[in-house]
Amino acid sequence: MTNPRLFTGLCFLLSLMLGGCESATVSMSSRMDGQIPAGKIGLAPGGGVLSDAIGVELFQRGFDTMDSTQSPTNIAAVKAEGIDTLLIVKAVGGYDSLPEAATIRIVQTSTGKTIAAINWQNGHGGMAGSIADRSMREGLVEAAKQIVDKLSLKLSK
Repeated sequence: MTNPRLFTGLCFLLSLMLGGCESATVSMSSRMDGQIPAGKIGLAPGGGVLSDAIGVELFQRGFDTMDSTQSPTNIAAVKAEGIDTLLIVKAVGGYDSLPEAATIRIVQTSTGKTIAAINWQNGHGGMAGSIADRSMREGLVEAAKQIVDKLSLKLSK
């Protein structure tokens, strides 16, 4: 007679090995050397809950942010409001309502040029929906923290 816990554990390990696991990844590129003076950061409307979560995380770390529902959509109007940089977030939700992937751009309002960009991809493991997969995926708050961890290496207050 086999031990059911042992069997379950072996199945879990096998699913990890066959399906492969990858934790969430964040990559960033920038056209500016050194720190980017962020000044007042506006959150572009339409970025959804991930944009708001990133804004909250930036605020908690001492950055000056402007609520996405109050940010103008025209870059000239954004600059006129005293906003130095605009954070533009586009995200895709996964099968489990967690964020799947996101692109984040930091645009300098004085020039309209993208000065930094981030790609974020949620982790995965085994088959979608499996225990291994669920254990590798990050929620909204953790995704925002990972993105801001990367951003804060470049942004200065």
